[in-house]
Amino acid sequence: MSKFVMVLPSILVVIAVAAIYVSINEDLFTARIKRIREELEVEALTREALFSTPGIRKNAEFKLHRLGYNISYRYFLIINGLIGVILAFLSVLFMNNPALGILSAVIWMILIHKFLDDVYVKKVKEPMAEQAELALQLLAEVYEVTKDLIEAFRQVTPAVKSPLKEEMEVFIQDYNMNKDLNTCLLEFSERVDNRDIETFARGIILSLFYGTDTYEVLRQTSDIIRERRELQEELKNETRGRSATILIFQIAVPVVLIILLFKSPSARDIFLYSAKGQNLVCLALLAEFITWYFSKRKGVSEQF
Repeated sequence: MSKFVMVLPSILVVIAVAAIYVSINEDLFTARIKRIREELEVEALTREALFSTPGIRKNAEFKLHRLGYNISYRYFLIINGLIGVILAFLSVLFMNNPALGILSAVIWMILIHKFLDDVYVKKVKEPMAEQAELALQLLAEVYEVTKDLIEAFRQVTPAVKSPLKEEMEVFIQDYNMNKDLNTCLLEFSERVDNRDIETFARGIILSLFYGTDTYEVLRQTSDIIRERRELQEELKNETRGRSATILIFQIAVPVVLIILLFKSPSARDIFLYSAKGQNLVCLALLAEFITWYFSKRKGVSEQF
């Protein structure tokens, strides 16, 4: 305790001197603290841009707009809801089966959403994926010469077909309007909705952030796309026979039911007026739908 008492005056003197120094140089310390805070905020925002997920939701309304239908999702639901009600009414009117009516309306709503997904893949995602490989290969070659990513985009864009060409043009326009390059790349990947382009955009951002070779990012991404497309073609060839078998089953079941309804009075009476027959029709429709739905989803892991 006595030692502490002896040292205490020295401690107080040091604290007093430090306080006087800080008060004299208050503006200097305030400016340094402000600069450190700004640097930390910039670093945080940069890392958030690097690792954040794209902000645009790839929902039904997004897909409708990309397909050229400028209608809201609510309008889409109303139209198809009315179609579902009509199907339910026809099921009750002609099949005397309220359960079939409800089931047909529900299946129609699921079916139309799946149909929208399939059309979006064929009209937008598949063409985009086909063009992405060529575009990234050209970007890699041009960038190797120019060492300027924006100039590479300008030279490659005329050689790319729609719809990727339009998105590359928007990217260049955004950059010319003094948008941040990272923001332009992320928005470009969001609009394109292609996982390889998203990998390319994030790879470029990371390479610029950490100072790695941008050309290698472009080259490796294009190689990955080419290898994935080769694997997809092999997968399609392997499953072609299985798809034919499923298609035969999907056609055979409704054909048999229709023949029984029109050719056999006793079968028609069972299907229309007995609970077991009505349940059998519902099960047949449900089995058809489940078979079709999962046959469409068999390649989900290989989607573009």
